[in-house]
Amino acid sequence: MAARGVADVVVVPRARSLWEVHEMHHLEGAEDEWEAASRLGADSVRLLCVHQQPDGRVTLDAAGQEDLPAAEAEPTASDVRRVMRRTIPVRADWFTGADADAHRPPASWAEHLTLGEFRILCQPVVDGRAQAVQVGKKTLRVDTELGLVRQ
Repeated sequence: MAARGVADVVVVPRARSLWEVHEMHHLEGAEDEWEAASRLGADSVRLLCVHQQPDGRVTLDAAGQEDLPAAEAEPTASDVRRVMRRTIPVRADWFTGADADAHRPPASWAEHLTLGEFRILCQPVVDGRAQAVQVGKKTLRVDTELGLVRQ
């Protein structure tokens, strides 16, 4: 019998077996017990979507209510939990190429075991709405109903 790793493998149901998108959010186990890659066997990274407010602040929400923890200071355990709760597993090959460094976490987080490996999508907020960001030849944006959209 194979040893159980840190995370269970989660099988995402086929599209035709679901009636509604919200059914995908009822996976077995607690959220911290599983880790899903975008495809079985594909390299993945965790993506943190943040929002660049018109006044220059970077926040975790489009409304600008929850500030991103300070990049200059070492993150606290509470900061790490707040950030990791908002990350999404995506294919690592989305962030290769010339603009790959533009999506890396702040230098002060690079040595952190958890925060050093994810990518950041900094979406400008215009008229209260997060705008799409060019990543390679595609754009990424977070939609309130659809989640992460890549076009």
